[in-house]
Amino acid sequence: MSKVRKKKTGLEETTELLQKDKEAWNFSESIIESIPGLFYVIDENATLMKWNKNVELVTSYSPEELQGRNVLEYFVNTVDWQFVQEKIKEVFTKGKSTAYVNYKIKDGKTAPYFFTGVRTRIHNKYYQIGVGIDCAELEETKSALREIDERLSLAAESAEAGLWAIDFKRNHLWMTQKCIDLHGMNSCAEIKYESLLNAIDPKQRIEFDTQKLG
Repeated sequence: MSKVRKKKTGLEETTELLQKDKEAWNFSESIIESIPGLFYVIDENATLMKWNKNVELVTSYSPEELQGRNVLEYFVNTVDWQFVQEKIKEVFTKGKSTAYVNYKIKDGKTAPYFFTGVRTRIHNKYYQIGVGIDCAELEETKSALREIDERLSLAAESAEAGLWAIDFKRNHLWMTQKCIDLHGMNSCAEIKYESLLNAIDPKQRIEFDTQKLG
């Protein structure tokens, strides 16, 4: 005996579709909130449409304050407006872009962030979705390294010492002017590795050359 399949009513079909949309929406929300940086969605007018909780935590703005706000006015310093506007336009015209800017928060302070943005289409309208990564620690590290380099250079030059340092990973050689003069060159770029090796004490030469190979 064959079974007769019961035809679903319009209400039942609509309910099922809504349930599927809800499940998909919840899944999307989970992904968005799991992003470690700032997640955002803006339209072509730079109006903030959606964001993750991290945006609220970083900026100290409430959801009511963020909804429908222009990101240029809220999060970008006036001097960077044109640059950011061009980057937003680039996303909508070319499909994607990146920008390194100082992100302005509620108390007026700024923090360095690296932003990525891509174009997407939702219900026949284009939007930009993107992520912002905090670069504060990176900037502090770079600043500290610059300061150390400057102090070492100043100390070495002041002492008129023939000092040098080599970074095998970056393939970078640094020398004081005194050391360059001893080699009879105009700059570090003219000094060959063999020449530098010959200037090292024979007892340490093998160990030094081994470090380069490692």
